[in-house]
Amino acid sequence: MRRFDFLRESIPKYLENPHITELIITDETGDDYAAITCAFAHPKLRVYQNERRLGAIANKQRAASYATCDYVAILDSDNFADIPYFEAFKVYVSSNVCSDATVFAPCFAMPNFNYERFIGKQLDRRTLHMYYPDINSCLNTMNMIVPRTFLATYKLMEDAPWCVDADGAHDALYFSLFSIFAKNATFVVVPGMVYEHRVHGGSWYMESVERSRGVYDRLMDRFFPKPTTAIVKQMNLGEWQATYKDESTCIVQASSMNVDDAWMPFPIGMQFTYGKMDMTRRLQMGPHDKLVLCAIGAETDQRRRPSGKNRASILATLAMNGIQNGYTSMYFQELPSYKFVVSPEGNGIDCHRHYEALMAGCIPIIERNPLVEAKYAGCPVLWTDDYSEITPEYLEQVYPEMLDKVYDFSRLHIGFYDFATRCHLKECGNFWMKRTLNKVWYDDYKHMIGVNFMGGLGNMLFQLAALQHIGQRTGRVVRHQDKLHMSPHATTPYWSTILSKWDRIGLGRFDVVIDEMKNSMTYFDWAPGLSSYPSAILSGYFQDHQYVADDFGDTLVLPTEVLTKYPDIGSKVFIHVRGGDYHGNADLDVNLDKYYGRAIAKFPGASFVIFTNDEPFLLTRPWLAGLDYQIVRENELDTLTLMSKCAGAICANSTFSWWGAWLNRNRTIVFPSRWVNASAKHKYEGIYFPGVQLCEVE
Repeated sequence: MRRFDFLRESIPKYLENPHITELIITDETGDDYAAITCAFAHPKLRVYQNERRLGAIANKQRAASYATCDYVAILDSDNFADIPYFEAFKVYVSSNVCSDATVFAPCFAMPNFNYERFIGKQLDRRTLHMYYPDINSCLNTMNMIVPRTFLATYKLMEDAPWCVDADGAHDALYFSLFSIFAKNATFVVVPGMVYEHRVHGGSWYMESVERSRGVYDRLMDRFFPKPTTAIVKQMNLGEWQATYKDESTCIVQASSMNVDDAWMPFPIGMQFTYGKMDMTRRLQMGPHDKLVLCAIGAETDQRRRPSGKNRASILATLAMNGIQNGYTSMYFQELPSYKFVVSPEGNGIDCHRHYEALMAGCIPIIERNPLVEAKYAGCPVLWTDDYSEITPEYLEQVYPEMLDKVYDFSRLHIGFYDFATRCHLKECGNFWMKRTLNKVWYDDYKHMIGVNFMGGLGNMLFQLAALQHIGQRTGRVVRHQDKLHMSPHATTPYWSTILSKWDRIGLGRFDVVIDEMKNSMTYFDWAPGLSSYPSAILSGYFQDHQYVADDFGDTLVLPTEVLTKYPDIGSKVFIHVRGGDYHGNADLDVNLDKYYGRAIAKFPGASFVIFTNDEPFLLTRPWLAGLDYQIVRENELDTLTLMSKCAGAICANSTFSWWGAWLNRNRTIVFPSRWVNASAKHKYEGIYFPGVQLCEVE
């Protein structure tokens, strides 16, 4: 201890204090035991010398273990708490209902540490994140009062090596965090509970603070873990309320860039004012001890949405039920204090408040709409057709059941959506955040990539897949150079059909065109070559399966109506025959007759459907003899849909049937062993994705 100089002054005062029944001192080092016992003798006083050095944490518990009173004040020997400290505690306990698992902390450690801002706050394992890191100093002050029976349950040494490692400048911080998270304690800052906190050169904190810095970081990682960008999926609402959602996964101000409040295929997310906040944890976590927040504009903007339901009538109905509307400038900060949030439609069908409430762990009350129900499917929403049913009694009744129910929160994260949709979402967010707050929220506009579209649909799909892959690998923003590329085999532009999700991505300005053809047709790492260019167009065919992400198919929109014409398509094996423009092509005009015969033999007894761009050429093929087949004549996109639904696939050396096969890889798929003639300049080793079977061409 070596604290006798302090104790010489404080022991007489403690012994005279009418609120102290027993004064227990445990001498950690043995340096002060003799001096104390020689100087003081009193029925209240008991002095113990530890048989070995326990460390600051265990020594505090050792002292408390000798107590017999209901409450124990754990005070450092170099600090002093006078009569008002104990009086304030007694007043608080007599006028408040406190559980046996309550830790009572001082509101002021004079002269330097004022914690009065935490008075009246609910501080427990579910809410402490709201006040992190500001609360840490208060937690590390110690000099608190704890129920003796509760303290006796602390098995600190079973938490080794944490309690040993924390035995330094942050011992009290560890003790407080252990109480709250491991013992489920409630931490109360008591008004008027003030003591003298002496900071001096010989203090344990000053002696150990430098060597304890790593311990602090470890404590923060344990009790306030860093957020993860992983998609949070299924959990109950109570667990969601206690989960910190990394803001990089959140959706912010993703409204239509056309300033028309158009329907978006994703939540429009937080309103732009969220970008002014610097307290993400506080905006997400709270006690949820208030029933319902109603804080909305009373008038519908008739200019922007003349058909909208009049919100004034909604508020009048709710007011009759005792739910009053009130504007609050602390809207974001107050959200986590509520169980429910009134959230009628905004200027569009969707509303920022829907998303804001959900991310704060509240239940939005939303008028029923099929589009909105689909957008927030699986989330904790209280749907209503009539606001007159929304009463405090009804909300109190349904909340416990909704709190314990398991929900799927994945669609509230950017990562839930396919790549093209994510690009569009971020572009919308950046557009509005730049316009309102002059800040780019998501990605750096200066580093962009695009592709030079060439060839037909099969080639374009490879080019888009490579754009997605390289963009994700290099962290670059994906943009289009233009959208003028024709759809050579379709009457309707691909951007309006299969590539409609990609159509939402905006245009960019690029510094240079990098030609893949100068390198090779096979996969390689683009990151080093791109590092010299802020923005670049990539030109090539990228025909290697390593460029194609498993989720790339989610970015495509295939028609489904054609499936009603072919109800048995799922039992058929497709054969694709490419003629037409392949005839006379030195690289691609490969004789596949023997290949088709061998491939067909892999499907004994099967019934086949054949797709071709050259029916006269098909009908002269020798392998058709005796084959059970049907020629299907549909447009390009319907053909791709049908190919993807067949039970098996026999592909030509064509990127079109390659995609028909790739879109459903859980079946037998056969490719020719040679994709191009031997004289071809470029090799296609990466064209064969895992699982395909090869049949010899010769």
